[in-house]
Amino acid sequence: MLAQQYSNASATDSAAQASPTTAPKVLPAATDASAPASPALGAMPSLGNGMSFPAGTSFHVKLLKPVDSGSLKNGQDVPAKLSMMVRAKNGTALAAGTPVMLNVVGTVPAGKINAVGELSLTVVRVGKTDVVTETKTFRGKPGSREVGDANPALGTNAGMPAGAELTFRTAGTAVAANEKPSANGVTPGSVDGVAVGSQPATGPKSNSGQPTYGAPTEQH
Repeated sequence: MLAQQYSNASATDSAAQASPTTAPKVLPAATDASAPASPALGAMPSLGNGMSFPAGTSFHVKLLKPVDSGSLKNGQDVPAKLSMMVRAKNGTALAAGTPVMLNVVGTVPAGKINAVGELSLTVVRVGKTDVVTETKTFRGKPGSREVGDANPALGTNAGMPAGAELTFRTAGTAVAANEKPSANGVTPGSVDGVAVGSQPATGPKSNSGQPTYGAPTEQH
């Protein structure tokens, strides 16, 4: 009789009894860490300390180091300083001598693509404020021609010494992609000036006996 009572008892899992019932843990939704760092399309750069400049503001700057298209790299920063006072939208005046950072938008040494070197600069920061300005392009001095319609000889790189003074203007307000841009008299690819740079370095002589320019080619 006692054996029958035990055989009728329902079996239990002791491990289940020892583990309390808990709700499943909900993991947070996956996020793309790169998204917050990517500004929305068409957003303008953040102006560091809340200061801004009206469109068309002129920055007169003086280079602190020489520049030369034969040695600069695309994206390289070039230090400069204001040579004249400039006033911000809020009335704050930035004195002459305020640090300015230029950026190399593009640079090509003489002889690599054209007979002369080319160098393009823009202002990216004045003091502690990020700015957007026009881009200025300079070319080296062209080489001489034997006759009027002949290709010019190799010219110089585009370069300017430390202390050279340049003027940049802030760009206008950005427009939507479907709007027609206003004409400002400056065409894409236009050159703002001729700059005297260094003569390109010579490499080994070619089969004709004339010097070639640029890095020597590897012989196999």
